[in-house]
Amino acid sequence: GSDTVGDGTIARPYNTIQKGVDACNEYDQIVLLPGVYTGVGNRGLRHHGKKIELKAQNGDRQNTMIDCQHAPDGFILNNNKDSDSPFAGYIDTQDIITRNCENLRIYDI
Repeated sequence: GSDTVGDGTIARPYNTIQKGVDACNEYDQIVLLPGVYTGVGNRGLRHHGKKIELKAQNGDRQNTMIDCQHAPDGFILNNNKDSDSPFAGYIDTQDIITRNCENLRIYDI
C-alpha cells in the first residue's frame, strides 16, 4: 500500500492503519488485509474523536495482527468505548490480534 497515492480501496490500499483512520468518517470500519502490521503508523494510533472499528478481511483474524514490537509508543488507543460522551472516540481492535502492545486508556487530545 501507499499513504501517498493509496485511496483505501483493495486495489490501492493505504500503507498504514493511521492513514486509514485519518481518512475515515465517524463510525467507519477499517478492513485490514491479512498480514502483520508493524512500525510507525501501525502503533500509537490516534482516533481524533472518531469511533472506528478495525476488522480482519473475511474474518481472517488468525492471520491479521498488529505487532507494536514493544515500542515506547506501542499502544493502541481504544479508550472511551464505554464513555457516554458524544465526543469520546475510540479504535476498537476486538477483531484484530495485538501483540507486544499495551492497550492503555489514554486520551487523544
